[in-house]
Order: sequence, then structure tokens, then C-alpha cells
Amino acid sequence: MKKLLAILLAGAMILGLAACGKEPAASEGSSDSNVETAGEVVNTSVEVDENKTYKETIILGYEQPVTTLDCQVLVNGVQDTVYYLFVNALLSYNYETKQLEPCLAKEWSNNEDSTVWTFKLRDDVTFSNGEPLTADDVVFTIERMAESGVSGAADAKNVESVVANGDYEVVVTLKSANMDFPYRMGLAFWGILNREAVEADPDNGFKVGTGGWKPVKFEPGVVVEFEKVETSWVWKDVQTPTKKIVLKTMTEESARSIAVQTDEIQFSYQINYGDTNIYDADPNVDYMIIDAEAIYYLGMSYESEAIGDDVNLRNAIAYAINPQELKDVGFAGKGKACQTFWGPNQYGLYTDYEQPLGQNLELAKEYMAKSNHPDGVTLTITTVTAFEEMAEVVQAQLAEIGITVKVNITDAPGLAQTVADKKLDLLLYNKTCGAYGDQFRDILVYGNTANRMKYNNEKVAELLDKALGETDDAARKALYQEVQEITHEEMPCVPLFYGTNSVLFRKGLSGVKYQPNLKHDFTYVICEDNK
Repeated sequence: MKKLLAILLAGAMILGLAACGKEPAASEGSSDSNVETAGEVVNTSVEVDENKTYKETIILGYEQPVTTLDCQVLVNGVQDTVYYLFVNALLSYNYETKQLEPCLAKEWSNNEDSTVWTFKLRDDVTFSNGEPLTADDVVFTIERMAESGVSGAADAKNVESVVANGDYEVVVTLKSANMDFPYRMGLAFWGILNREAVEADPDNGFKVGTGGWKPVKFEPGVVVEFEKVETSWVWKDVQTPTKKIVLKTMTEESARSIAVQTDEIQFSYQINYGDTNIYDADPNVDYMIIDAEAIYYLGMSYESEAIGDDVNLRNAIAYAINPQELKDVGFAGKGKACQTFWGPNQYGLYTDYEQPLGQNLELAKEYMAKSNHPDGVTLTITTVTAFEEMAEVVQAQLAEIGITVKVNITDAPGLAQTVADKKLDLLLYNKTCGAYGDQFRDILVYGNTANRMKYNNEKVAELLDKALGETDDAARKALYQEVQEITHEEMPCVPLFYGTNSVLFRKGLSGVKYQPNLKHDFTYVICEDNK
């Protein structure tokens, strides 16, 4: 199997860079090879060859259902993938350069203490209903977001005022400083809505966006179909032969894979790593294995009678774990090692520890001897069905230092009840990461639902608060480094590895912006028709 690192593709400016950010341009394709990424965004290049024929309709198969088209109602991988097609945010984050780039806003700036943010809009954008984009639509979107249930509501509720300064400038004043605010305004659920459309039709007006596509059919949990908006600003400098994009819910991985092989669909999200030999032998398909922004971790509860605040026991557990063995059973060995409880692309990432993580049984036994349980202890590890085999690996590894582990398999409600009943010892779980600095506040600050370990360090909370408003880049990174050094020492969680994701697609499919946050952008997708 041929494998190309993403870095080989990064030099090509392509249609897959999508509507926001850099101007797309055609480049030589690479559709004859499978690709394994090096952890950054992957753009499959595209060049429309007038001597070839292309499919007018491209069908995507996803396991997760699409249940709404209102970007302010629900956020997840497939939902955001859908939002990318028909709504645009003010800004866009480029994982390749690790920089924010223009989208609907062509410029942005902040005042000295980062409490006032000014966005200057493009003046050539219209919605799919023909209405021009104005600053009033941005005002409306922010005000509406404050009443929503998604994570963007917290951003909007921190807004003291939002004012349209003419048709193409918006001034947002925050209640408290937030250097992450522009990053947040680049997320898919911050797609700008048309005030006139939503107010005229609250049940459907949110389907009107500025993107290159518009939804024309929607059966929640079944299918959503998009038609190209030929007048959209995203086609200003380039055109593609694709006329329709269809996203179907297909819960069975095997059914999706077979459908790609038979050309019933042209793209499948997620494959069974054990089947890659089948795809290697199939001349009609390619696949990618993408390093994802998801961290797998072993949490240790501060409410556990056995663990409590026993930092020596925590460190004994941390250095008894061999993450590679967990990856071997959970992800066919795929995934990147991690040294810190922080995202791989997250602002402020720090990894230069004097004592790096990794299995060190001698050190683990030293910590065990200094713990409150030098002669051993019995703990329960709680996790979900998908991680059961990995939990059994943890069970075997901790036995080597005298810790007996019982495995408790549950679901999300069961996990919540276990936490509520204060019966959590160890938690094998994962967390989606992001690019902005404050990403881990929900899991490191006491009182948040995601902080199932009940970790409570006022210094960490204080540092996170300070970093959020720090405008000096070096000083802000130093604050986040201190946070990571504290958690590395106290070890509320053992960071295990960064996960992977995979996609299967027809040879000749290109123009997709594959991203490590798994929210892929199909705006410029094309697919050769080889029938």
C-alpha cells in the first residue's frame, strides 16, 4: 500500500482549502494513493480535467444521524460537516498554518484588554435567498445564540453589547476579556444567519445561509440533500462540476464500506482498521487514516475512597500504564503518544517534562511504596462498551504493581449516576480537543459536568482565568504551561494517546478539506465518474 504523509500534500494550494481563508487554486492530484496523516489538516488536491467526466451528485455515508439544520441547536462531527456546506462563520481556523483566516469577516481587531472586538465584513456576500449579508445579520446571530443550547451560548452570554456600525462593521463588547473569542467565532455552529429569513419563518429560516450549497430535502436521521447555489460568493474564483451533495445516515460500517466499493456512495466516514487489506486490493477505492483531535485518558476520581488525593498512588498508576498496548487493542496500533492533558493542536501545548510519561514499572513501584496502599488496593475502572478491551489491558497492567482492577461497563446515563453516587475510581474515556487555549476548562475546573474526577485546584482555575484575558502571546503560553505542569504533577488524569479517524472514498474523489477535528468540509468536493 502506498502511503503519503499529509505534509507532502500541504504545499499544494487546492480547492479543498474551501470558501474561507486562502484563495483556492488547482494543483496536481494524488488520488492514486492511500494517505496516512501526520496530524495536521489534509487537503486532497483537485483539478477538473475537461477530458474526464464527473458525477453531478456525490453521496456521503455517515454513522451519526443529522437531526437538525439549525446550527445553534446541536454540535457534533456530522452536524458541523453539514453546517460547513450552507453557512459560513466570520473566521476560519487553518490547521496547516495554525492561524485564523478571514471568512465572512475580512479583518478583525481587538482593544488593549481584549474586551472589544471589531469585525469588518466582506461586501460581496449574499444569502441563498438573495439577501445581502450585513452587520445586522451578525448582530442577530449573536443575540439569537445567547438563547441557544450549544456551547456557543456561553460566548454569546459573555457579550455585553453587539453593535452594527454601518452595513459592514460589527463591534462586540464582552463582559470579560477573552482572547479565544475570535477562535470561537470561527467554529461551524457560529454560522451567520439571515435575520429576515429567520424572523419571517422561525421553523425554516435558519436553512438560509451564505455557503455554496442550500438544503433542499431533509428527513431527520435519514438524509439531507443540498443543491449548489451558483450565485454564492464561494464560487467567485472557481467552479466545480458537482451539482448536488447528499448525506445519508448509514449506521453499519460494513454497509457503508460495501456501498463505497459498489459506488452506491462515494464517501464513508470511519472504517474498520482490520479491513485495510481489502481496500489495498481494491483498485476503485482509497482510504485515509487521520490523526484526530481527541485525547484518550485515564481519569482518577478525587472522591474515590481508595484514591482520594493520594498523589503517589496516582503517579504509580500513571507510570504503570503502557499506552501503546491500549492503542493496539483499541485502534490497531494507530494514534499518537501524548505527554500532557492538552490537545495536539491546542494553543499553549507544552510537552518538555523532566519526567516524561510512559510505562516505567520501577518508578511506578517506587510511587506505590510511598502511597497509602503500599501492599495493594482494589479499584474499579468505569468505561463504555467501545473501550472494554482497553479497560482489560489497564486491568492487566495495574496488576503488575499490585493493584486489582474490576471493570464496570456502562453507558452515558450510567456513568453520570456512578459519578453522582461517588463510586467512581478510575474512568477510561476520551475528550474532543480544539485549537483554542481555554479548551480544557470544562474538565479541569471544579463544578463543571465534564470534570467527572472532581479535580479541584483553585490555582489551576486562576491561571486559566488569567490566560483567557492575557494579550501577550509569550505570557499567555507561560500561563498554560504552568497549568500543564501542575496537572502533570498532580495527575488527575493520565493522558494516554491522541486518537485517529478514518475515511473511505472512491478513487477520483477530491477537493475535500479533511480536518483533525473530524468536521470535514465538502464545499469543493468532486468525483470522477468512471462507469
